[in-house]
Amino acid sequence: MTTGPPSGLGSLRGYLRLAAWAVSILLLAMVARLLGSSAWLWVGLMGALFLGLYARLGGFAFLALGAFLTASGVGILLEAIFNWSGAYLTSVGTGIAMLELFAPKPSRWALWVGGALAVLGLLLGIYSAQGRGLLLLCLLAAGAAAYLASARRYRAD
Repeated sequence: MTTGPPSGLGSLRGYLRLAAWAVSILLLAMVARLLGSSAWLWVGLMGALFLGLYARLGGFAFLALGAFLTASGVGILLEAIFNWSGAYLTSVGTGIAMLELFAPKPSRWALWVGGALAVLGLLLGIYSAQGRGLLLLCLLAAGAAAYLASARRYRAD
């Protein structure tokens, strides 16, 4: 019977992985400092923590919280950089809709709620841009319609 650290903790590979995480967090903190806002970083890191817990332990609650927090971090970052007023809702809606990909439910509530929030965010962004993004909205609607048509055809086969 050997005593020592659990597997992976005492090895060089474990220390290199820990160092890579530390360097990544420091680089992200430097980017946050350059942008003048670090809210996106901490929210995104908490989301990554919950997604990691989902990968290790499973559980829909970890997935839902991780998707929401990670998408919130991306939305905060997009609003800070591009000053797009609908980015937060669009990101959160997309994150919620992604739950359907990883943990599909018969009611498909995540897809409907997430899609509604994403569309609301897009409409808010178009309204704040005084209609300059109307072409973008038309292209997004055409893409969504093509996706839904292909999904229906796939289910029919």
